[in-house]
Amino acid sequence: MSTTSHHTTSWPPKGWPQFKAISRKAAQALTKDLKTARIYGLSYKIQSMPLYHLDGKYSAHTIDISGWEYTIQNDSQEYPVLSFKILDQHDSGQALTEHISNIKVFARPVEVSAQTAKRAILAGLFLMKQINGGFVPDPVRVLRVYRLLQKTPHLLQSDDFSCAQNHENALFFKDQS
Repeated sequence: MSTTSHHTTSWPPKGWPQFKAISRKAAQALTKDLKTARIYGLSYKIQSMPLYHLDGKYSAHTIDISGWEYTIQNDSQEYPVLSFKILDQHDSGQALTEHISNIKVFARPVEVSAQTAKRAILAGLFLMKQINGGFVPDPVRVLRVYRLLQKTPHLLQSDDFSCAQNHENALFFKDQS
């Protein structure tokens, strides 16, 4: 006869003190553009899953940040902005690349290196903090600032990301109503 113990995943992840500022596992923010009759929004969701290892209990946390917009003509678009998976860190001496994987920017995989891992974490933290504050950051601009967005002209000129095109000069906006 065996016994099973329930492992509850904790947030923030072990060994990631920078994630202490994120207190909710899901949030969204939206804003309106009255000139174009559109509603824009960003949301994030954190899913945690317990993993068992020979040394003890670990958790994997998947962070998904996505955007959406709706128009008065009932057109809607939803698109992934940034996603990555992080593992609890029990040994701070290990490389960052051993604890982060599956980095995707606008649903396109990004090669995991020490630089891209750090940039993904910083960009993700910035976006989640802004969303928690009720702001809607421009995802294209934020990913450019953190140098995660590859220079692909077809992506940047696409209508799929018109939120950024309609607000080129603003890094983020907050609903004033």
